[in-house]
Amino acid sequence: MNNVTLIGMPGSGKSTIGVILAKALRYEFLDSDLLIQKQEKRKLSEIIEQDGPEKFKEIENELNLLKEKTKVKDFITKNEEINKI
Repeated sequence: MNNVTLIGMPGSGKSTIGVILAKALRYEFLDSDLLIQKQEKRKLSEIIEQDGPEKFKEIENELNLLKEKTKVKDFITKNEEINKI
């Protein structure tokens, strides 16, 4: 299995399913939203409120590029999708 994609609205359970799926597949689960909050030192809602949704998407895209460049194996992320890189 190369890719599993979970798509849903905020609060729909993507993180919950991602954790369960990662355990079942013996992968590591990292939540992209938490990584962004740690990097930016503020909540997602604050980023969107202060900088706008376009800036938030830009930060998300930068994180996705970083994930692609690192070529980490057995890596599951939640960013409206779960990928095995």
